[in-house]
Amino acid sequence: MKYPPDFARNKPELAWHFDLIAFENKYQPRFPAIFYLSSYKTNTMRFQPLLSTAVLLLIIGHCWSCGPQVQNESDPQAADYLLLFEDSTSADQGYRDLSGNTRIFPGEYAMCLTDTFRKYAMVLIMDKGFVVIDRQENIVYEVFNFDNGPDYISEGLFRIIQNGKIGYADGQTYEIAIKPQFDCAYPFENGLAKVSNECTIEEVEEHKTWKSDKWRFVDKNGDFK
Repeated sequence: MKYPPDFARNKPELAWHFDLIAFENKYQPRFPAIFYLSSYKTNTMRFQPLLSTAVLLLIIGHCWSCGPQVQNESDPQAADYLLLFEDSTSADQGYRDLSGNTRIFPGEYAMCLTDTFRKYAMVLIMDKGFVVIDRQENIVYEVFNFDNGPDYISEGLFRIIQNGKIGYADGQTYEIAIKPQFDCAYPFENGLAKVSNECTIEEVEEHKTWKSDKWRFVDKNGDFK
């Protein structure tokens, strides 16, 4: 796997001492970089609480930016987008329209992970975690938390949460690809994802992992195999 180097905009008061794992070039336009702990294992995950304010004051890291979303040229919103900017004094981030008018003021969100805000953007809300918002700033869904960061893209999809259920969204457009409906769901691998609605969480040393006797596999169309 080749890792693109394009992540940007330091925000030292809000991030992590994580190893950088970027995604394959074909996924680069939307999620260029994500931070994970170096002890990552494919079938093991950590369910750690999202960063508290106290921890944020003690650790250093980076905020990453994302490329433009894929848009239909006939979509009038394709020519209507917001651009990420950073306040030179506070280093907080916000969004401006093409005329330079501030539409989302710096500091409204703890982090802004999308540099070109067309239909959706991923942001960090401290009491909610990583979420995807629309242009009216409504929360569309939560992003699945993996090792204190947003879930990584696997085969073009990343995991999301709505109403306590896990589903999948497109890594380029943020559109929901598979409706949230699972209690446990692993990333896609070789075109399939392992999911279950009858599972438990078990501890394995310092990690926590899902256990189930009724795993099923779902394809990218949401059909069971």
